[in-house]
Amino acid sequence: MFNNIKKLFLVDGFLFMLGGSVVIFASTPERGLIDIYPPLSILALEDTRKWLATQFLTVGFLLFIFSKDIVSNQARKLAARFRSLSLSLMFGVHLYMLINGRWVASFIYLPMIVFTILFIPYFYFGFIKTDHTQGKL
Repeated sequence: MFNNIKKLFLVDGFLFMLGGSVVIFASTPERGLIDIYPPLSILALEDTRKWLATQFLTVGFLLFIFSKDIVSNQARKLAARFRSLSLSLMFGVHLYMLINGRWVASFIYLPMIVFTILFIPYFYFGFIKTDHTQGKL
């Protein structure tokens, strides 16, 4: 699927922009929570989710930039390293959310699967593949 790092950044950017757009326009935190919370706390959670969604859109735009030829291969390799680390952190936070039991598990599994699938090629391109290697992942 990801035979080069540019395609990986492009797909990742699209996924993050899609996720951010869904949270901004269509999602509400109530469906993902196990316990019922007072209405004011739901409003605060909704505001926080929308703020986080804008950050997802920002990351998506930056990932699109790394898929273009205006970025050097060295910068892309460094970005792949940092992206693999950020995906690991995001996986860990979702794992914590799953363990603490306040969120419906089905809302946690999909992001964890996506983060794992994206982590593998980012780790490969960032830490394993050298510039002179022409193999495909």
